[in-house]
Amino acid sequence: MSTYDKWRTEGDTHKCRDCGDEYAEADRECSRCADWRSDLMDKAIAKLEAMTVEELDEFAQGGN
Repeated sequence: MSTYDKWRTEGDTHKCRDCGDEYAEADRECSRCADWRSDLMDKAIAKLEAMTVEELDEFAQGGN
């Protein structure tokens, strides 16, 4: 595949501001950072689902 063909199908190459990896415009975002955010969100959801109602109330009110 020529460079021009790659540019036409994938777009320009961008450098991620967070981790420095390069990604194609067609990807829309850095896959490494997207995976990290997804894993972080999954962990946060699992932690919230494991909390009791009292713990959730305390968390919502800014308690430690």
